[in-house]
Amino acid sequence: MQVDPESMRKCARCSILPKDSTPFSRCSRCKSVAYCSKECQLAHWKTHKATCDEPAPVVPPAGPNEPVRGIVVACEGDRMQRSIFTPVQIPPSHDIYQLGSISPVSVLIGMPIIVWRHLRQSPFDIERSAALDNQIITYIMIEPDNGFAAPIWQENVGTVTVMRQDRKPLSPEAIETIWMYFDNLLEIFGDGIHPTRQMTPEARLLENVFADICIPYPDIIMQSTTLLLPTTNIMATSLEHSTTIPVTGADEPVQGVVVACDGERAHYGIFSPVQLPPSHEIHQQGIISPISALTGVPIAVWRHLEQSPSRIQPSPALDNQITTYLMIDPDSGFAPPPWQGNIGTVTVMRQDRKPLTPEAIETIWMFCDSLLDDFSGGLQPQQRMNPAGFEEFSQNYKESMIMNGRSDFESLTLPL
Repeated sequence: MQVDPESMRKCARCSILPKDSTPFSRCSRCKSVAYCSKECQLAHWKTHKATCDEPAPVVPPAGPNEPVRGIVVACEGDRMQRSIFTPVQIPPSHDIYQLGSISPVSVLIGMPIIVWRHLRQSPFDIERSAALDNQIITYIMIEPDNGFAAPIWQENVGTVTVMRQDRKPLSPEAIETIWMYFDNLLEIFGDGIHPTRQMTPEARLLENVFADICIPYPDIIMQSTTLLLPTTNIMATSLEHSTTIPVTGADEPVQGVVVACDGERAHYGIFSPVQLPPSHEIHQQGIISPISALTGVPIAVWRHLEQSPSRIQPSPALDNQITTYLMIDPDSGFAPPPWQGNIGTVTVMRQDRKPLTPEAIETIWMFCDSLLDDFSGGLQPQQRMNPAGFEEFSQNYKESMIMNGRSDFESLTLPL
């Protein structure tokens, strides 16, 4: 981009020049325009954003043996002693890597955020305390289906540490931007509308939120323009060894699987491979399985039924236990109410657009089943909810299926 040096000195909105040798602040994204004030920068954004097309430098992720920059988000009772957001270096030995929980909506927008509670006790084992409220985290942990956080994230949350799952540095301005994005989603839920189309990296609302929130603060513009852009693979650090499986292009169909509900299995079988065209609604309205995101193979789930499960008379024929297992919450082992009954038949696909086979989705389902066994036995299986734990399970499951005569598993490529 060619930049006129004289124009760089003027305010892009009001055209005044600096009164002394101190230059005006420049747009941190394209660096091609300057502004005399935050007010001028905000007012000029609608005009400037059409030409603000120079990408910000890519922020390199930390290596697996390097500390990652995260943020401590203080609860109400801790904010008198520390600020709301405090940058922190997270060493590779930190519990967040094994025990952190993924924000469900953050997965959908292309930047999974891991959340780790400082309190060791379960929120239900502590007397209710307003000092332990942490509304920011409650917002970040809302469910994409209903806009409500799971009970474990509604009260007694306490102070938490958050980090990006891709190990890129996270700044206070970035997590504040994400928080306010969730606040916008909740306003839409509050109006009785489901903001499905806003829960994507490409969503127009996301751009508007950044324009409203980030532009007044030049130091976060670079962060905001790189944080939530769609990525080829949001689990890049977890799937670097899985590049042998070809990824379909954005204009090509994706191989997914139809998972039949109980009432339709006699006609279609349990799993049916299907080609999903780019126009399919799953690309915009699919809901990510929380456990699958932790394993490094995010699975998008799309219900065939258009009605809300709560508005349909309960019917065992619409039960779909496989999907209920896929949608369990990593902290509690329970699926949200919309995924407990009247689910109907669903279509599933990999969010990274790699082909999904019936054997692969069966393996993910049985991994969730094994986690539920741990939950019911009073164990906390969060330490297995990661790519390494899933890969170990997948290898063992494949071997057991082949030993039991399931020749279809011989072609299952691992790791998924």
